[in-house]
Amino acid sequence: MSLKNLDKFSGQFSNVVRPKAFQRKNDFDDVRGVYSYWESMRGDASVPYRRDIDARSLGAHIGSCMILDRICNDNASIRLAGHLVQGLVGFEITNLPLSVLFSQESKLRAREMMNSMFSHQSPQFLDVTSERKFLKPCLNARMAFLPLLDMTGACTQALGVVCVSGGVKRPPYRFEITSLRSEQVSNSGLSSGDKNFNSESTTIKGAYLKVVK
Repeated sequence: MSLKNLDKFSGQFSNVVRPKAFQRKNDFDDVRGVYSYWESMRGDASVPYRRDIDARSLGAHIGSCMILDRICNDNASIRLAGHLVQGLVGFEITNLPLSVLFSQESKLRAREMMNSMFSHQSPQFLDVTSERKFLKPCLNARMAFLPLLDMTGACTQALGVVCVSGGVKRPPYRFEITSLRSEQVSNSGLSSGDKNFNSESTTIKGAYLKVVK
């Protein structure tokens, strides 16, 4: 089943590959799970094809996911978005640029991140926090953007995942980038290595991916 026909699925991952960027406590299972799936889909290649991404395999992580289309060297639009991503923004995000998720101060850094991902086919891992607003508690979140190849073999798409610590109560949220890590991949996984770590997870029930046309 393609992402376009996705309604609701559940599932979980085992033998998760854990990139160095997330070797800390209080990590988010959705980020690790989506990265593990992306890693399994690429096989011996550097980057998997968009056509190989199967909604059923993303399972319960799907609500935190999005598919991005490259629109220029350093920007991408949101083609598909899970319900959690939609909930963070608080309004329809049809064809909106990824920068809609970021604060004004972090938009340039986000564009530089996208350029690095598409140009070097390198996974990007971000720690972010929402802008401080009166009577609006901050949200801490973790994001990952994983490059994908289109039908021609060009890196023009990406699988993104956003995982939030805490409840989403008063959208819209805009996030400031507090740390950003770009990783290089090899046939054995991320070049920076792999270690075990503990985590706390946020379980999202009734996850679904919303088609953005």
